[in-house]
Amino acid sequence: MNSSLAENQASPDEPSAGSETAPENDETSPAGEDTSQAEDTGPQDTEGTQTPDQEPEDPTTVDEVGASNPQEALTHIDWGDCPDSRDGETTGSLQNRDINEASGLAASRQNPGAYWVHNDSGDSARLFAVDVEGEHLATVNLEGANADDWEDMAMGPGPDDSTPHLYVADIGDNAAGRDEVQIYRATEPQFDLQSGQVPLEMDVQAVRFDVRYPDGAQDAEAFFIDPLDGLAYVITKARSGAIVFRVELPRESDDDLRWEKVGELDVALATGADIDASGSLVAVRSYTSVRMYSREAGETLIESLTRDGCSANSRGERQGETIAFSLEGDRYVTVSEGEQETIWQFDVSPSP
Repeated sequence: MNSSLAENQASPDEPSAGSETAPENDETSPAGEDTSQAEDTGPQDTEGTQTPDQEPEDPTTVDEVGASNPQEALTHIDWGDCPDSRDGETTGSLQNRDINEASGLAASRQNPGAYWVHNDSGDSARLFAVDVEGEHLATVNLEGANADDWEDMAMGPGPDDSTPHLYVADIGDNAAGRDEVQIYRATEPQFDLQSGQVPLEMDVQAVRFDVRYPDGAQDAEAFFIDPLDGLAYVITKARSGAIVFRVELPRESDDDLRWEKVGELDVALATGADIDASGSLVAVRSYTSVRMYSREAGETLIESLTRDGCSANSRGERQGETIAFSLEGDRYVTVSEGEQETIWQFDVSPSP
């Protein structure tokens, strides 16, 4: 089915045939068997005290492009029309029982091999660092943040364009009662994975941004930051015609920002999203499937989303809401909500 993004087009009133379904309260979701290749119907404030002392290695690349953040990959990957994703393999399970409703996931830039994860609504304003086997490495409390309904998170450049930052999206709204949602930004802390002193616990100051929708409340669970320009994107959770919004986050906290509607994406019930560190590939997931959108060198993100996406491998999860590309960009990781859930990893490479 066509998965193109039509710029500035209002969402349809009627669901499309074959749209993905979920329980009315959205607290549970379809579970199932392996859904490999399942088709989907479808920007100087100081935010913490940690600073990097080295840059991560660049992933395998083809064409050089500009990037606003030296910590991010500076080269473009030519993924082709449809990246080749492999069958998922389990790498372990989440060992920290406090992670019982994983809703957002992102690969660390300061701590290679680590992933940040957070719970859905009901938890405090905290992030957990784990490795791909699920071992708990650290807990980070975001000072100055509230956790109403955290749904997704991302890595991206900060206001100084030199230090990786964490972004958390408090955007959930099943009852459609929030005209304004929150984005939190914090400097990513760095910790010594070789010290043997894990797990760690630390506090990091967060900056808050209040962002209002142009036409009333929207329920959303998918969020990412374009590493090339630092713009924040949200994809609404709809049974058809998901709306794509974006906003430029200023250097300092702001309580009067507006989402800009930039198009519509034919993905049903989007529950998570990510973009690789080079800004070359976007992944959008639902409860049961994953779609990818490759970005050509010199192309804007919106331009890349106007083309048809393609289906990528996924696994049957109890309630899958997370997806994150690895730091190197050669694989993506998913994990379901629930206690000690399985971590799935999928190799991905440019199309032949």
